[in-house]
Amino acid sequence: MPQHQPRVLQLDFEVSGRYSSLILVQGTECEKAKPLLNSEQLFFVICGNSIDDVVAQANQCQIEIASSQEQNDNVILNDRNLSRYNPNAKLALVLQAKNIPQLVQELQLFFTAVLNNRNQKNWQWQTPNGSCFFVGEHLNRTGLTFVYPGVGTTYSNMLSELHEFFPTLYQELDKQLDLAAMLQTKSYYSDDVLQPTLSQQAISGVGISYLFTRLLINEFKVNPDFALGYSMGESAMWASLNIWKQPETLIEKTAASDIFNELISGELKAVRDEWQLKADEHIDWNSFVIRASAAEIGTLIHDYPKVYLVITQGETSVIAGDEHQCKALLQQLGKRGLASNMVTAMHTPASKRVKPQLTVFYTLPLIATASKTQFISASSNKVINSRDNHAIAKSISTTFTEPLDFSQTIETAKQHGSNIFLEVGADRQTASIIEKITKNDTEIHCLAINSKGQPTITSLLKCIAQLISLRVPISLAPLMHCEELKGSVSVHE
Repeated sequence: MPQHQPRVLQLDFEVSGRYSSLILVQGTECEKAKPLLNSEQLFFVICGNSIDDVVAQANQCQIEIASSQEQNDNVILNDRNLSRYNPNAKLALVLQAKNIPQLVQELQLFFTAVLNNRNQKNWQWQTPNGSCFFVGEHLNRTGLTFVYPGVGTTYSNMLSELHEFFPTLYQELDKQLDLAAMLQTKSYYSDDVLQPTLSQQAISGVGISYLFTRLLINEFKVNPDFALGYSMGESAMWASLNIWKQPETLIEKTAASDIFNELISGELKAVRDEWQLKADEHIDWNSFVIRASAAEIGTLIHDYPKVYLVITQGETSVIAGDEHQCKALLQQLGKRGLASNMVTAMHTPASKRVKPQLTVFYTLPLIATASKTQFISASSNKVINSRDNHAIAKSISTTFTEPLDFSQTIETAKQHGSNIFLEVGADRQTASIIEKITKNDTEIHCLAINSKGQPTITSLLKCIAQLISLRVPISLAPLMHCEELKGSVSVHE
């Protein structure tokens, strides 16, 4: 990683006819972190090796809350509860509430859920406040899978307050790379309403995934068993999980690349060559999500030479190409399509024209340390050797240029042992897709670290609560106020 250089600002000014200069040098200290939990955000964890054990502990917790002389100091109550966390217990109930009365109400809802599910072997309970409890033989096994979303999930002012809760993490990242460029702050944190370009969306999407990955691994000590990417998310996967030596070099490369700015987006020069268009012929490009299977679309798509089936994902598919032909196909299918209004020719024959360039683009030096994570390729549905940079680059370029069967990618991950899919990126679009693909499998869980429309910390705490109750090894130290107690809530092996 490049060495961090302190930022220097010189201000020249005149006072009473005399010229002076004021030199400001960036300091090395960062502001104290805002606590994730406070008097208006409670987060209780109750552990046990059986449901009866958890219920008994929950009853005891209710008695302690009612009788505590310090019940007005919710922070002390919360820290005291978290300090008792048993990382090796088979089950864990997580309760979230805004105050003590609401916490007691959540407990009562839990007791009711236990009674309603007493004859079930696999069941789960979740509330709008983020409380949760999972039961099943599939718990306590390896299978956590980080899922990296494709391009287009980022949104304005995303994560705008996250730095206030994790200032040290931001400071560390700022020493390694250009955070403003990585998050594309000029496009996403300004009053500019212009639609970001494909390269800007790609950079910011990878940047958000990288940031969340470091948050989970560095702060909460959560490490994935598997990883996979949706479309362009495959490059975010390799960039985020300590495989490439200097992934930050992709920021400038992507911003300047004609691949993402002109060939498969922007002017769509690769499409123009594929369709053999004249210089004055205009391209009206769009893509649509349709509630239709590949088989339904395949019976008609040959009549529309400028329309392509680019993604298959459970009960829905994505078509892309000439907007007029896409709409004509939709009309013939009798289906309504949700337009993405994105200009990208990924997963189409035109993108194959840039496959050699993409392969070179993503052939990057690797770090020396081998990763324990298994990386599942969407192009081959195989585990890719993370020590072979040529295999990685070929996998990414193939994923970008071939139609994507995301349903098959998820099925492959399940066969390898994935049972918890955690979307690590902006919004939860990919998690929603996986939920629909795996809706009949009660042993599969789909989580997201971020949801558009929710406060960033609310989404984060709901995700952490589910990881705890699913018995994923995790550190609760970031949730604690008392420094002396933080060592008692480490991960289990």
